[in-house]
Order: sequence, then C-alpha cells, then structure tokens
Amino acid sequence: MRRPLATRALLGTAMLLAVVLVAALLVRYHVRRNLSARDAKFFDALVTRELIWSGCQHRVPFDFHVRSEHGKREYVAEFRLGSADPQFFCECTVTVAPSGRLLTPKDIERVRKRVVEYDARVSEPELRCGNMMFPSIGKRALLSLVISPGGGGDSVVFTTSDGRLDVCVSQSNRLKDGIEEPGVDGGRIASELSDQYDKATR
Repeated sequence: MRRPLATRALLGTAMLLAVVLVAALLVRYHVRRNLSARDAKFFDALVTRELIWSGCQHRVPFDFHVRSEHGKREYVAEFRLGSADPQFFCECTVTVAPSGRLLTPKDIERVRKRVVEYDARVSEPELRCGNMMFPSIGKRALLSLVISPGGGGDSVVFTTSDGRLDVCVSQSNRLKDGIEEPGVDGGRIASELSDQYDKATR
C-alpha cells in the first residue's frame, strides 16, 4: 500500500537526519581520535635528539625522522652502528596519539590481572614483575618486553597526567659482539618526556 505523501516526507526527513547524525558522529570520532596539529607541533619541540640521548648509556649517533601516520606522530631514531649488515640494528621510536589510542584503563586492568596471577605462583620476590610492569609515569603507564634470539626490545606506554594524550617509547635491536650499542632506556626517556610535558602545560 502506498504511504501518504506526508508520511513519505516524514520518513525521508528522518532518514536524512539519521544520515547526518551518523556522519557527524564519524567526523567527531575522526577528529577526536587523531592528533591535532597543535599537539604535534607541541611535541615536535619536546621530542628532540637530546631527549633520546638522555636515555642512552652511550652517545651513539643516529638518523632522526619525524612522520605522521594514521592520526599519530612518530619520532624515529635509527642508530648508526657501523655495520653494513642490515640485520643488525637499533631503533628507538616515540609515538604520540590522543588518549585511548595507545593505552586504556582496561588495558592496565587486563595486564594487572595476569601479573597478579603470575606473581602469586612465584615464591621468589625478586622474580615477581608487578611493580616493574606499571611504572609511575603520567596518569598511568604500562611496560612490555620482547625477547628474541640475538635481540629484543621493550616499550613504555603512558597517558599524560592531564589524561589528554598517550605516548609510547619503544626500542628494538638486534646486535652482535663488537658493535657499540647505545643502551637505550625507554623508561628513562618516557619519564623525562612526561616531566617535560607536565612543566610545559602547567
């Protein structure tokens, strides 16, 4: 049965409003989930060569790149190890994104539950990892480790104290004897970056 003209117009208006509402929500989501140009510029002044070197045991030279991908800002330090073999490398990356992109309270609670279960089975206190996994950086922070033959890496992800942004400091490497490595301490870089952010935003 053909609906009256007024009913069809009303349904058409409702559908149009629904489309507009969905589009508005998508735009809002996109804007909210991507790092603003202002925040990118702000971190460009914080994440410098000196910041990276502040977390290194040895001042090994590196190539420094800044890029924006998928709504995030990445600062990449590729250390020059003096080896022509590409399989040996050391890299440190600082990633900045809106809060919730890299770390959420649910992530913390999920890992904390597993850590508590693990620590409960370990009798030696020095082998428990509860305190290490959740460093006191920013509003919340999480450490993860990767160990592999000949190399490995780690990352420290934290949410800034004001809850606005997530920052991840990660380092990965594969080295051999005779190569001077920088000895990157991602936790130290993350802590220093958090302190600098707090000072600059007070």
